[in-house]
Amino acid sequence: DLKPVYLSVNGTVFDVSDGRNFYGPDGPYAAFAGRECGVALAKMSFDEEHLDDFDGCTKLNPGEKMELEGWIDKFTYYRPYP
Repeated sequence: DLKPVYLSVNGTVFDVSDGRNFYGPDGPYAAFAGRECGVALAKMSFDEEHLDDFDGCTKLNPGEKMELEGWIDKFTYYRPYP
């Protein structure tokens, strides 16, 4: 039985189970599963320092904020993920 896969973007939790091949075990974005990844997505980074940075989204530059909004739109309005 497969467990659901979740990630958080700027404090909003998304169920990305439909994108298990991306966000689940062995997927290219598996490091984001179960974590806050808004800063990492905005900076297009897999660096550990950008994961679980709950205040970091308030410190992004304008270009990074646009990238973050793009990811939020993708997770909110488009299925399947990404």
